[in-house]
Amino acid sequence: MLATIIVRLARALLAPPYKVIVTDCDNTLWKGICGEDGPAGVVLDPPRRALHEFLLEQHEAGALLAMASKNNEQDVFDTFAEHPEFPLQLRHFTAWRLNWESKVESLLSLGDELSLGLDSFVFLDDSPKECAEVEESVPEVQTLVLPEPVENTPHFLRHVWAFEDRKSTRLNSSHPSLSRM
Repeated sequence: MLATIIVRLARALLAPPYKVIVTDCDNTLWKGICGEDGPAGVVLDPPRRALHEFLLEQHEAGALLAMASKNNEQDVFDTFAEHPEFPLQLRHFTAWRLNWESKVESLLSLGDELSLGLDSFVFLDDSPKECAEVEESVPEVQTLVLPEPVENTPHFLRHVWAFEDRKSTRLNSSHPSLSRM
């Protein structure tokens, strides 16, 4: 355990931080598919609420948030408008690619728009297939498949080294939404 703590601290102090967290929408930010279930048909269940709160905390700590989702843009906009109770809102996202292009194309486009290398990106998705395509095509992106069952999401987020705070030794497990799950 001590060795793990030392390695995590060294990584947090020496490795460059990830600057952009890119997330999928359907079954990642919310339960359901906004284009099929309609904006009112998606649900923010407790594990995904924890993800929202975690991403909001990362945003407040300086990370840029972006979305890459195979959706019609208006469906996603309508979903956020329909759910003012979501901790994350459109205003928290710096950029998005809401289209039917591959996630790889969307990530490349986001990198160009933000003038950042893809090695500064973390990509979150519930689809192992989408994540495998990203890992294969752009291995410099830190790609994370959200766990199954989704109830494991808060535990998962507490253990992702990429999200550790570089300016302190505290780990994200102190986040209230993660500790209560």
